[in-house]
Amino acid sequence: MNKQWAVSNSGLETIKPAVRYEIKASRLTETTERADETFYAWPLRMAEKQWINMDAFAEAFSQALELHKGRYTPEYNRVMLRASLAEARFVRSQGY
Repeated sequence: MNKQWAVSNSGLETIKPAVRYEIKASRLTETTERADETFYAWPLRMAEKQWINMDAFAEAFSQALELHKGRYTPEYNRVMLRASLAEARFVRSQGY
């Protein structure tokens, strides 16, 4: 848990948000394609929202993946997680 996100029994959710977000554990490893690469979708979606603190999201998302193992498929891949978080930071740097 941090100032913006909490890992809950059901997944990952915002704390006192401007906008309420709840990501179910079963949806944590949803993917998206960008530039012929596959990434986890949630970091890229959150990078496009300026009110999201990306460091806080990355920390909580990573914790949620660990704590909810077995509740989502496919299992998460550490290499894809690192690439997804890097791509999310790039997206944010472009002002999305």
